[in-house]
Amino acid sequence: MKYLLISLALWLGMVGIHGTELELSETQRRGLQVALEEFHKHPPVQWAFQEIGVDNANDMVFSAGTFVRLEFKLQQTSCFKKDWKNPECKIKANGRKRKCLACIKLDPRGKVLGRMVHCPILKQGLQTSISLCSCGSAQWTHRD
Repeated sequence: MKYLLISLALWLGMVGIHGTELELSETQRRGLQVALEEFHKHPPVQWAFQEIGVDNANDMVFSAGTFVRLEFKLQQTSCFKKDWKNPECKIKANGRKRKCLACIKLDPRGKVLGRMVHCPILKQGLQTSISLCSCGSAQWTHRD
């Protein structure tokens, strides 16, 4: 039993407190940054949120660039949304949580061609798995 607990402690130390986080490619990190910027632009959002884990990340190269699909979780911080990039914003222990789906189209130089970000609030006490729409049927936001 003692060896099992030691092994578990070592494993937890290796994966960190956020669990098994995916190693994101440069393109996926760019897509995540675009998704966070888009999320914090929405008027109903008043507080800053921090990414607390990426559940799934895929990218696919196509003729006009790269398509990135991300599923990730956010948690509310103690900062207002205008300060969302501030590294001193601390996550609120009982802050709201959101599970997000982001679909980002980038050209070969990394310019954003299209974006869709959907981050519903996770309700307390409910199962955290939510059904996320597919990127193909979602509406896209185009900005120059």
